[in-house]
Amino acid sequence: MRAQNNENSAGEIDVNVPSVNPIRFCDIHPSKKVKFYCKNDRSMFSSKCILKHTEMKHEVIQISPKIDEMRKMIEEMVIEVDKYEESLSVNEELYNKLEMKVRKKFNEEVDKLEKSFRRIMDQLEIQH
Repeated sequence: MRAQNNENSAGEIDVNVPSVNPIRFCDIHPSKKVKFYCKNDRSMFSSKCILKHTEMKHEVIQISPKIDEMRKMIEEMVIEVDKYEESLSVNEELYNKLEMKVRKKFNEEVDKLEKSFRRIMDQLEIQH
């Protein structure tokens, strides 16, 4: 089975560009679109091949509803991943801001402690 390829600006087929059109064609009948799926063979095929599978009593289903169902499920998963990535980015930004605030406050407190320590040391030296 082959996917339709995209053409580049020169009208040549560019196999490296993913196809926007998800139409699949039968391996045995390349001019025919895939319309069925055999659960036994785990293969997709055109209407011209259906007799071969049904004569062998294979379980055959029409694929268009399944493809649409799977496409919808994948789209929903992509949306969820996008939401997660957005929240991850926001959380990372918030974490970085919080870390900077904590570091600043820590440094300020260390400075205060050093000043207090110096003052105490100075007073002790004066007393001796």
